[in-house]
Amino acid sequence: MSTNTRTLSGALSAVLATAVFVFGVQIPSQGQAGKDRDVRVVNTTSDPVPASIVGTPSVIIAGNPTVGLHPDFNKVIVANDPGAPALIRDVDSRFRVPVKISKSVLVTPGNFSTITDFLTVPNGKRFVLEGVSAHAALPAGEKILIAVHATEPNANLVTVFVPMTHQGTFSSGDHYLGTEPFTLSVASGGALTATASRDTIGSTVFVETTVVGYFEDVP
Repeated sequence: MSTNTRTLSGALSAVLATAVFVFGVQIPSQGQAGKDRDVRVVNTTSDPVPASIVGTPSVIIAGNPTVGLHPDFNKVIVANDPGAPALIRDVDSRFRVPVKISKSVLVTPGNFSTITDFLTVPNGKRFVLEGVSAHAALPAGEKILIAVHATEPNANLVTVFVPMTHQGTFSSGDHYLGTEPFTLSVASGGALTATASRDTIGSTVFVETTVVGYFEDVP
């Protein structure tokens, strides 16, 4: 064998040995974690990674987030058993003192109307009127009009009327009744009055009016 042939053969043997050594070393795959390599988990809303809480950890929410229950998946049910009912309290309700006042007046001959004083609202209170009822007895053929007036401390006047319905003619004349539910408030220092008016002045008319409501503390 010539010298050139031996030289070429030796070179090929050295290259082959180097290739075997290089490819024989294990190279970690891309998905494997090496000693100094981090593993990153991709967690998307369309393909979330299942997770669970183990033990009883403390959860701290920083900043000023809004935390709530999803209306479609979470509900809070309060058990309200008749034997042990859930206690509730109306925080908007103030201490109330019921008020019921009935007053009778006569519209004497020569007078078209008369006025009735019901109440003046005490200091620190507010009066809430919830309804008025009235009864009137007058000569046959006469008409009657009942009005309730709420006068505020600043002299502002609010008037409401009570529709009167003819009930029939009895020995004492025509009788009318009217009841009207509504809500009307009068501030501290204000007053509540009522007037009864008729269309003639020749005889005596009997009128009884009742107001119903309550006093409550002024906030």
